[in-house]
Amino acid sequence: MPEEAKQYADSVVVGHAYKTFPQALMDWKRGELKEYYEDTNPCFGGIPLPRRDLLNKSGYISINTTQAVFGCPCKCEFCVISATKSGYHHRPIPEIIEEIKAMKSKLIFFLDPSPIEDVAYIKELYRQLIPLKINWMGLSTSKIVDDEELLSLVHQSGCAGLLIGFESVSEKSLSRMNKTFNSLEKHYRLVKELHKRKIAIMGCFVFGSDADEKSLFKETVDFCLKTGIDLPRFTVYTPFPTTALFNKLKAEGRLLTTDWSKYNCQNVVFQPKNMTVKELEDGLEYAWKECYKIKNIIKRLLSARTRFLWMIIANLGYRFYSQDHAKYK
Repeated sequence: MPEEAKQYADSVVVGHAYKTFPQALMDWKRGELKEYYEDTNPCFGGIPLPRRDLLNKSGYISINTTQAVFGCPCKCEFCVISATKSGYHHRPIPEIIEEIKAMKSKLIFFLDPSPIEDVAYIKELYRQLIPLKINWMGLSTSKIVDDEELLSLVHQSGCAGLLIGFESVSEKSLSRMNKTFNSLEKHYRLVKELHKRKIAIMGCFVFGSDADEKSLFKETVDFCLKTGIDLPRFTVYTPFPTTALFNKLKAEGRLLTTDWSKYNCQNVVFQPKNMTVKELEDGLEYAWKECYKIKNIIKRLLSARTRFLWMIIANLGYRFYSQDHAKYK
């Protein structure tokens, strides 16, 4: 929403800013600042190595982050990435390897939202990670479980954990979200295959689609406990501006607010179809608190048996969050 942002700023940089933000700084220095900057044909080769030495390391969980892939070709109804970023782009693999070597760290975080859509590219990246002997964490879709070679390369390259958008344990809800490459059967198979390779799972689940019933909250908690999801994470179906979901709910008159500070995936900002706003809020609260009871943390982690110390620390952090969930909304 660059036009809205412009009401509060002299200049707005839209989209990927590797070239345009430096240009904005130079224009400002010359007194020639433009109102908008946007790179309509981004190139992700030749990105300079970040000056991580300038950062105060104590202010970050980790400064050892990188990104190989930008954008996503999937068209999930609620997703901001596909709604705001056109194309599916890669960085040259040698440049990624150079950046990782420069970090001099054995734990790297990949921020790519959907890295495995170009299978040939990502397999080659994982092959080139193997000699580095690092551990890494990143994201993936459930499609990963359909490719045995890809799973093997993920494991061999040092993957310690993946964030997976399961989204729902309801087939109807997955279809409604346009996330038909997910399925409940695939959910079970994916958890089994990743845990077999000692890869921890942050499993993300969304509540509030038009196919969701009140029974879904307990069904989701039961799935997390049964499969041993290492780190479950729960959000409200949120209609971010420009997404298909936003346009649909706006057309139906179901948006309750356009106060963007409420659009944080923990507040209900629209009228649900099959439950009240309070029932959706209460269901979200129930999922957080139930999954992060001490007995259920122990149950999940004993079932998963991956990265035990890391997962204990992460679970205790999320337990703290879940116990006072309202304060963080």
